[in-house]
Amino acid sequence: MLAQEGGEGSPLWHLNNIVSTFDALKDVFEKQTKSPSIKSCYDLRELMRHGVFVVRLGKTSAQSLVVRMANTQAEHDAEYLLDLRSKLLMAEIPAELEAEFGASAMIDAFVAQLQVMTDTADALRLLFDDGHADFQAAYVHERPLAMDGLGAASLELKDLQATAYRWQRRVKESRDRFFFLNYYTMREVLKIREIVLTGTAADATPEAPSAGDDGAAGESAIQLCQRLHLYRGPAFLEPLPDFGDNVRSS
Repeated sequence: MLAQEGGEGSPLWHLNNIVSTFDALKDVFEKQTKSPSIKSCYDLRELMRHGVFVVRLGKTSAQSLVVRMANTQAEHDAEYLLDLRSKLLMAEIPAELEAEFGASAMIDAFVAQLQVMTDTADALRLLFDDGHADFQAAYVHERPLAMDGLGAASLELKDLQATAYRWQRRVKESRDRFFFLNYYTMREVLKIREIVLTGTAADATPEAPSAGDDGAAGESAIQLCQRLHLYRGPAFLEPLPDFGDNVRSS
C-alpha cells in the first residue's frame, strides 16, 4: 500500500528532507567559502566590538603587543594583527558589507590605531630599556579598540615620547654630573640606590664585616657605597639620581 500522501515515506516527505539537507549544505558552503578578504572584514568587526590593545613590557618584543578579546579572553598577537591589516588593505569591500556595518570606515580606524599602538609599544620598550622606574616588567598598558579611539591613543603616544626624551636628557645630565655613574649599568645603579635607600639606622657609620664571612657578605650599605665611591663621610652629600631599572642609557 502506498504511503499516505505527505506522510513518512511519501514522495513529498522525501522531497522535503532533500530540500532541508540542501539548505543546510548551502549554509555550510556559504560560511566556509568566503574569500579571505570578506572573512577578514567579519574578523575585524569582532575585534572592534570586543578587542583591547594590550602592551606588556615583561614579554619579548614580538609578544609585547596583543589584542585581548574581552568576551573570550583570547589573545591575538602582533603577527596576526599585521596579517589581518594586510588582508584588509587589499580587500575589495562589497556594497553589502558597507551597508551592514560600514566596513571601509572600520578598516581605516583599525589600521590607524594599530600603527599608533605599534609606535606606543616601541616608546614603552624604549623607556623600559632606558631604565625608567615607572615602566618596568610589571607595567601593562591597555587601550580599547573603538571607531573614535585614534585621538586618545595619539595623545598617549605623544606623552610617552616626550617622557622618553626627558628621561634620556635626565640620564645624560646625571652621568655628566656624577662621573662614577658611567662605570655602572642602569641595573647596577638602581641596585646601589636600593641598598642606600633601604639602609637601616645602624648604617649611620661604617661597620666592620661580620666575622667568618669573606668580607663582602657582611658589608653594610654604607660600606658598599664607600667601596664604590658613592659615599663620603657620615652623611650622603647628595641623593643618587632617581633612575629606573634596566640597561645603561647612552
